[in-house]
Amino acid sequence: MPFDKPTRNLLAITVAACRDRLAGDVADHLKRYSKSRRKAPIYWPLSIPSGSYTLRLYYHRLDDQILYTAVNRYVAPKIAQVEARIARMEAELSQ
Repeated sequence: MPFDKPTRNLLAITVAACRDRLAGDVADHLKRYSKSRRKAPIYWPLSIPSGSYTLRLYYHRLDDQILYTAVNRYVAPKIAQVEARIARMEAELSQ
């Protein structure tokens, strides 16, 4: 299945790049929650430019397969769902 531009952009991100980008945010996050002695999960949001679809990745589970898994489990089915909805709407309009 060919992917649209936002999906290709998502696939282009590597796990190493994810970790590098998060390094500063994670340090700040840990410092903030360490003060209150409260543990909080760390999620990294990946979204399309409009922000209408966001996928959150759990930082501590990042590995070399996370993006592949995310695309196959969540992004590709969402694209198929939206394409089917568009096709239904186009069919309704053509009647």
